Amino acid sequence: MPVRTATLTEPASPGRLRRRLRPERHRLRHLLVAALGALAVSAAFPPFGWWWSAPLGVALIVASAHEASVRLSAVAGAVAGAVFAGTSLAWLTSVGPDAYFAVTAVFAAWWAAMLTGIRLTMGLRAWPLLVPAVWVGQEWARSQWPLGGFPWARLAYVSVDSPFAALVPHLGVYGLTYVIAAIGSLLAAAIVGSHRRGALIAAGLAAAAVVASGAAVAQAAPAGSAQPAVQVAVVQGGGQPGAGEQQARAVLSAHVRQTRLLAADTVTPPAFVLWPESATDIDPLIDTQARAQINAAVADIGVPVVVGAVTAAPDQPQLARNQSISWMPLTGPGVAYTKRQLVPFGEYVPARGLLERLTSRFTQVPRDFVSGTDSPVIDVGAVRLGMLICYEVAFDDRVTDAVSAGATVLAVPSNNATYAGTTQPAQQLVITRFRALETARATLLASTTGVSAIIDSSGSVLTSIEDGAAGSRIGDVAPSTQITTAVRWGGGIGVALTVIAVVAVLIGAFAHKRAARRSHAGLAPTTWMQ
Repeated sequence: MPVRTATLTEPASPGRLRRRLRPERHRLRHLLVAALGALAVSAAFPPFGWWWSAPLGVALIVASAHEASVRLSAVAGAVAGAVFAGTSLAWLTSVGPDAYFAVTAVFAAWWAAMLTGIRLTMGLRAWPLLVPAVWVGQEWARSQWPLGGFPWARLAYVSVDSPFAALVPHLGVYGLTYVIAAIGSLLAAAIVGSHRRGALIAAGLAAAAVVASGAAVAQAAPAGSAQPAVQVAVVQGGGQPGAGEQQARAVLSAHVRQTRLLAADTVTPPAFVLWPESATDIDPLIDTQARAQINAAVADIGVPVVVGAVTAAPDQPQLARNQSISWMPLTGPGVAYTKRQLVPFGEYVPARGLLERLTSRFTQVPRDFVSGTDSPVIDVGAVRLGMLICYEVAFDDRVTDAVSAGATVLAVPSNNATYAGTTQPAQQLVITRFRALETARATLLASTTGVSAIIDSSGSVLTSIEDGAAGSRIGDVAPSTQITTAVRWGGGIGVALTVIAVVAVLIGAFAHKRAARRSHAGLAPTTWMQ
């Protein structure tokens, strides 16, 4: 009796069989753990501000990639990125659902790439120390692309109120992100690794070492960098009803009123007054009524007022400039800084001609702003004021440019009216406090609707005006000429860690491919893999 034989056209490796037989609930577990980790990281930012939940969230996200396929890790990363952005950046719905979903998609894409890289890196023996570099690489890349990047909601920012705060001026954004992610990565190793007790001990020792080193460096005050204290003031006009030109004039009148009240209530006037971004959307260099109002307020207070104004671009009336103008009591408008880091789809529309043919949505931005090229420093008496207009405070190079140009105090004039009542003003305050710590410079935050604050060089809020209120605040700040390690080397730390991450992922990808081939052939994995 003839015997028939069947030949498999493709050998079925054990790994492929396991993937085919893996139950759907097993895959769902990876996605749920990643999403839970994203929620934990989100909780580290305002409104909750639970800094300790950041390393816990990182641990869960990293653990979700354990024993997952590369494809499943990418999906889990996309889910985690969408959950993180969808919760921590919910304030974007104030702009519109399109902005909210677009930014959420960007985070989903970057986090998908990040968790893919983490999964590949986890095949290497030193993965608990390499995975944090991958996280840094994701944040570095997201801060550059697309459209100039979006460096909001980076892990380091949660360290402002943590035991790690003293390390901020030494490690900067990317160094602190690495520290927080490293603790989370070691916790993940304690969850999924073969030497769980050792990894847990290592995570505890790492956290203790960071706290101890932070306490040590906090006691080492910079020598010879502080200057005599200077009294300064910020003004917040508060929300105003109306729309268009009517509202713009109401906003200007509100800031004029608060400045005149400040002048009436102050025996010794401050060295200068900081107004918010867009305190006047009526060009005071052209409109005589707006100019007269500002002149009157500045004459009353008797000191320079740094006025946030929207002005027409020279010889290009169809374009605008977002400026902070040093307005003098006797001579009027003087030196101005023009915002450099413009908000895409808020202050300019990329590929406007094409997009406006597709939708009328972008007609809400009637004219594009032009980026400035002037110095980011304005001299106001004894203070060299480094200007970071609103969105710019999140960009590392804008901060270092201001300090390198000689700024002794930083100023962050902002217009958060669109986001009033959301978590955006609180998140911006955290970033501003981080910048004060990072640069060892007192920082002034002035917003049209809030939050406004005077912050010392340790990142502590000396006085503030809450979101939605109107008023002014005065405080003493000490100008500083110190150049911190974070300012000098912070950008280089980010680039170096990103390069390490890329190399680790490439090695991990090669090792993963080699292991798959050996598994396909029924051989044991090589010894350099786990």
